[in-house]
Amino acid sequence: MLAQLGVPAGIADSIRIRVTASRYDLVDAYGSLSIPGGTYDVLREKRTEYRDTHLDIHTFLGWIDVTAQAGAAAGLGVDTLVTYNFISNTEKEPIAVVQVDNSGSIVQQVEYKDNGVVSGNNDVVATKPEVLVSPNPAVDETVFELKNFATGNFSLRLLDGLRQDGFGEKT
Repeated sequence: MLAQLGVPAGIADSIRIRVTASRYDLVDAYGSLSIPGGTYDVLREKRTEYRDTHLDIHTFLGWIDVTAQAGAAAGLGVDTLVTYNFISNTEKEPIAVVQVDNSGSIVQQVEYKDNGVVSGNNDVVATKPEVLVSPNPAVDETVFELKNFATGNFSLRLLDGLRQDGFGEKT
């Protein structure tokens, strides 16, 4: 990598990445926000973060900044991130976080609170029925927890592995 920056072999013994960040938060609006599964009273917080990333090499002369030689290809230089956080006083997490471009006019990404509602953007995960037994193995008492069962009638078969005549059944 250092050879690509024009640094002769054997001159540098270390590299470092320096990141300086400044963040400014401004609550600039309030109102109601509706997302799948709920409507919330929210404050809108505009968050602007400025990041300045530099690449340094260490030589016998000390640390030298080689950011200009590396260019933007390595993700170096100044970057501005703008997000809007929609915050409610009834929830522990933001209701929505909207990331926009530097001009603030093009939405790049939206994340919102998971209220358990499947929308066109969520992956649908097929759930299969489960029977949880506690404690297992059981001695005197056992708790059965049934999960993801559709409404209907079901039978539960209990087998006793300690019986001499094989597995005894109870229904």
